[in-house]
Amino acid sequence: MWLSVYGEGLLKYDGKTFKLYSEKDGLNMNYIHSLLEDKRGNIWIGTGNGINKLNNDKIINFELGGKLCNKYIGSITEDIYGNVWFGTDRCLIRYNGEEFNSFNVNNDLTSNTIYLLIADKKGRIYVGTNKGIDKITLNKSGDIQNIKNYGISEGFKGLECNSRSVSIDSSGNIFFGTIKGIIKYLPENDKDEEHRTALHITDVRLFPEENTDWSEYSDKLTAWFNLPKDLFLPHDKNNISFVFTGINLFHPEKVKYKTLLEGFDEDWLNNNTKTVTRTNLPPGNYRFIVKAFTDNESKASYAYFTFTIKNAFWKTWWFSILVLITCGIGLYFIMKFRTHRIQILNQKLESLVELRTKEISKQKFEIETLYKEVHHRVKNNLQVINSIINLQSSYITDEETLAVFKECQNRVYTMAILHEKLYSTNDLTANSIEPYVQKIVEYLAYMYKSDLDIDIDLKVEVETIGLDTTIPIGLLINEIVSNSFKYAFDSRIKDRVITIHLKQVDAKNYSMLIGDNGKGFQRKKDGENVSFGLELINILVDQLNGTIKMKEGQGAMYEINFQNIDKDLHKTP
Repeated sequence: MWLSVYGEGLLKYDGKTFKLYSEKDGLNMNYIHSLLEDKRGNIWIGTGNGINKLNNDKIINFELGGKLCNKYIGSITEDIYGNVWFGTDRCLIRYNGEEFNSFNVNNDLTSNTIYLLIADKKGRIYVGTNKGIDKITLNKSGDIQNIKNYGISEGFKGLECNSRSVSIDSSGNIFFGTIKGIIKYLPENDKDEEHRTALHITDVRLFPEENTDWSEYSDKLTAWFNLPKDLFLPHDKNNISFVFTGINLFHPEKVKYKTLLEGFDEDWLNNNTKTVTRTNLPPGNYRFIVKAFTDNESKASYAYFTFTIKNAFWKTWWFSILVLITCGIGLYFIMKFRTHRIQILNQKLESLVELRTKEISKQKFEIETLYKEVHHRVKNNLQVINSIINLQSSYITDEETLAVFKECQNRVYTMAILHEKLYSTNDLTANSIEPYVQKIVEYLAYMYKSDLDIDIDLKVEVETIGLDTTIPIGLLINEIVSNSFKYAFDSRIKDRVITIHLKQVDAKNYSMLIGDNGKGFQRKKDGENVSFGLELINILVDQLNGTIKMKEGQGAMYEINFQNIDKDLHKTP
């Protein structure tokens, strides 16, 4: 029996005696979050610091450097081909016995935040995320063949899964634990053939949009002289557009399209719209093919349209004679008429541009208003939670429990401040960090007010940081400054100072010096559990891809180096 002991490592019990494996035996961390025994008898160990393998009583620590998208290994499973899969907060990792490969939303996963993993006997991997379930189908080589998502529209009502909350019974049914209860999945009832998309080509347009004026001329000229309708069409352009639509009553939002023009395209092309245009087609025979599908492209529906482009009329002998005879007579009248028509079209275009500009401005204002309303509601909800915690704490007399409630209030308030600032600013993706930090410190000083005079040395040399980076920073400041207010000072210490210095090292890296000059931090002895506050600090630093170390000298002073984890700070949502 293999047991993960909180903060102590891995415990083996053979029915008689216990044996403990820890960092002293080669583990990269004593905090274990996931375990798996593979078909070869190896024990895979996922910690908050990477991957370990126990083989023949020897621990192998995989030093992968930057190859892992995230060192936190929250779940592990093995497929029928012997591949071992690892779930993290940022991607899915596969080990095929030789190398590690990462998969994320760029590989058609629904989310990078993975909470659970399980494999069935048919070689399929089920990945539980905060946005539903991804079913990965593998080919005979063990590579990914297809990924299908199950969300609310597919009946997965819980949507967000819980960590490692999954089980499979002897009949192959899978049970998923979600935030809305347990969901049972019956693979034999999952019949993709019932979900085929009905596909139709609804319109074919010759020489669209840019040749509208020329088409009007050609219609008039052919009517005047009783000539063939295609005589004056611009055959040198040979532009043709196809309009199509796919109807899927089960998953209308998931319909995807690919098109191929046989005789012109070399391969299938992805289409994000229901209209496709081909230009500058040479004379010849063509067949346009469009296919529509949802998750499984092998079960796509097809529609076809066959057509022929003739040689340009100006290559005939009679056209050359006609041009010589009519050119001098008709040139003046045609140019005058064309000029008049262009003036009318320009006036129409100016009106359309002005109207479209107003519509875009209105849409932009509505989107910004919506984002501000979201942040406002989140902030209000956090304040409601804070009030409920405060009300509940009035019924508690135990001091330690009251302290826990107060720390919870501080953390909730720290996040509420951020959302309050975001809905009151014009930039919804970047946060002005100095007022945010100032407000947190003022709140903590109020919450832990005492008769002692405590100075705050606050220096922030950073203007703005993205939302994903700001939240861990605020929670770090909350944890460390709260400890300073509670434990660092007494009347024997003079010149009591809490220090918070934040600066930008380069384009992506930041440094923070935070702590106090008080009584200092009493380190835990070997074997003692690390406090929740210190564990939370380490987790927050890891989220920022950072490092933390205690500075030598009086008091408890930390130096934290971290990165900006927001993808694009100035990208408009």
